[in-house]
Amino acid sequence: MTKQAKAIVILDAKGIDAGITSIVKRGASLDALIQQVAVSVVKHIDEHGDITLANRLQVSMPAGSRSNALTAFLLATAKVKVRVLPQNATKAMKEAFKTQPFEFNRDGKTDMEAALAKPWYEFKKPKSIEQEFGVKELSAGILRLVLQVDKAIVASGLSANDPMVVQLKALSALAAKQ
Repeated sequence: MTKQAKAIVILDAKGIDAGITSIVKRGASLDALIQQVAVSVVKHIDEHGDITLANRLQVSMPAGSRSNALTAFLLATAKVKVRVLPQNATKAMKEAFKTQPFEFNRDGKTDMEAALAKPWYEFKKPKSIEQEFGVKELSAGILRLVLQVDKAIVASGLSANDPMVVQLKALSALAAKQ
C-alpha cells in the first residue's frame, strides 16, 4: 500500500456528501481564481512580451484540472504559441518543455475582450463519458486521424511507407471493422 492510500480516511455517506459540497464550492472558487490570473497573464504578456508567467500558470495547474482548456484560452487570447518539439528532441529539450510549454508569438494578437468575456474553462469543453471512452468514438477518431495522415502525405510529401503511417493504416483497418 502506498503512503497516500494509508492516509485516506474512508468516509460514510454523510462525509461523502459533505466532501462533494466542499468540492463544488472550492472548484468554483478555484475556477474564478484561475480566470483572474489567466486574464492578468494575458495583459502582462501584451504589455511586457514576457511569457514566463504563462508558463508558470500552465504548469501550476493541479493534477486532474483541465489544463488543455487553459492552453486553448491562452492560445486564443494571448501572444503565445505552444513550443513544438522536434521529432529528435533530446531529453533536456523534453524536460525544458515540461516547465516551458509556451513561447512568445510575435505575430500573435492580444484579445482582452475575449479573455474577459469567456472563462478559460469554456474554451475546451470536456467530452462526455461516452465520447471519451466509447468504442464508436475511438474508432471514428482513428479514422479521422488516418484521413489527416492521407492529407499530410499529399500536402507535405510524407512517405506512405513511413513506419508510423503504416501503423496508423493498420489501426484504421481494425477500427473500420468495429
